[in-house]
Parts: sequence; structure tokens; C-alpha cells
Amino acid sequence: MFLAQHADEIGAIVVSGVTRVDPELMAALPNLKAVVNFGVGYDNIDVEAAAARGITFLPTAVAGASRWE
Repeated sequence: MFLAQHADEIGAIVVSGVTRVDPELMAALPNLKAVVNFGVGYDNIDVEAAAARGITFLPTAVAGASRWE
């Protein structure tokens, strides 16, 4: 329910390694620009779908760095 009510307001999400970020979730969040995965790697993220939508995906080790591009 929360996602449906606030989907247009969400530009980034932080997920755990068990939360699947698939094309359906990405489509439900039209302004999504970044996915940060709390853990190592990003096996739970459909990277092809994210790249096709211009969505950046990062593990927390990179997102927590003082500088990243």
C-alpha cells in the first residue's frame, strides 16, 4: 500500500539482499533513479532492467563511500 500511495515520490530505495528488485517493481516506481543494496553485490537486482531504465545500482560499500560517481 505504501508504494502505491507514494510511488511518484520515491527516487531511491535501499533493499536487503533478499528483496528482489525486478522490472515490475521498477515500473511501479516511475521516478526511481537509484537502488542501494544493503550487502555485497547485487544478485537480487535485475541489472539489465535497471540499466535499460537508467537506474543506478550500488552495494552499500560503494554508496557509503565519501565520494562516488
